[in-house]
Amino acid sequence: NGLFSFLPHPLLERLRVANGQVLAFWREAYFASGGHGAVRGEVLEDVALARRMGGYGLFLGGGLFRVRMYRGYGEAVEGFAKNFLEVHLKNPAVLLGSAFYHLALYTLPWAFGRWELGLMGLLERLAVQWALGGPLWLGLLAPLAPLLLLPVYLRALLPGKRWKGRKV
Repeated sequence: NGLFSFLPHPLLERLRVANGQVLAFWREAYFASGGHGAVRGEVLEDVALARRMGGYGLFLGGGLFRVRMYRGYGEAVEGFAKNFLEVHLKNPAVLLGSAFYHLALYTLPWAFGRWELGLMGLLERLAVQWALGGPLWLGLLAPLAPLLLLPVYLRALLPGKRWKGRKV
């Protein structure tokens, strides 16, 4: 949900995304879209399925489920690395721009003694956590998050990633 906070509202209204841990559809909509068979070869099959769903409507059930994506930092790096280039338009320049953007917004102000700018980024992340009903302490990690994501960005640029037994 936090990723959506970076998008302008008009783009958010047209956005078709999903998170594959929990997907629930009306049966008719699922079969009309072609279901998982129609997106079998996709790396981000959950997102591809959401795009195929088109105008069937959107419901967010964030408060209904609790899941854990990965068991540790290493698994998280590998799991997110397979997706990062895809969600950055398959464009390494966009990926690197995103890394720099997040560093500049959340980390570098603190490193260069610009606490007022750092505080603005921190308050923005706290506001997002509050608005989404998430734990506020996660917002306090905003200055560290871009640093923790650097291995994900770098791994996303390297060839040879595998997921579910196939090369991605």
